[in-house]
Amino acid sequence: MLMQNELIEKQNDTELIKLLRASIVSYTRAKNGEIIITYIVILLAFAYPITYVIIGAEKDFNLVACSFLLSIFIIIFSGYFKGNTEKGAIYKEEFDTKLFNLPWKSTLKRPVYSEVSKFSVQYKGNEIKDWYSPSLSATIPHNISIAVLQHSNTSWDINLRTAFRNWLIGFIILYSMAILNLIFCLAQLQIWRY
Repeated sequence: MLMQNELIEKQNDTELIKLLRASIVSYTRAKNGEIIITYIVILLAFAYPITYVIIGAEKDFNLVACSFLLSIFIIIFSGYFKGNTEKGAIYKEEFDTKLFNLPWKSTLKRPVYSEVSKFSVQYKGNEIKDWYSPSLSATIPHNISIAVLQHSNTSWDINLRTAFRNWLIGFIILYSMAILNLIFCLAQLQIWRY
């Protein structure tokens, strides 16, 4: 069993840093693709009602064609995005199992090191050092220190997901209110015409 000061030193090992760099590159690729798709879907959510009001439903073929092509695009590339997310998770898992001397989960496939090297070279961020906090008391038991270090590493993601979910709920509420208001205004115009 490694002591805390050994963990702190071992986490900066060149091979372990390669895994972290590869994981970051893989996750970034997946997230960038998902972000692009999200923006396109949000754009379409605004484009449909605006187009309906401006040119009418019968001439809305361009948006239908765009949606169809977007659906094809999502189907084709969703496997790629998911694959990169999976690779990022596997690389990070390999980092943790090697650092903490944990057994490998039998349900996961092992990383392909030629891919790790390829992704690692593509990393363009700041130097990675002390992934886990180096200020950990040596009196904390080994298994608890592992839990503390891993929680400290993932807590930012939990907060980020919570903030995104709250933003998304707010957006959906505002968007729904705007659409309902648009429908109500159009209904009022129809009543006044007759």
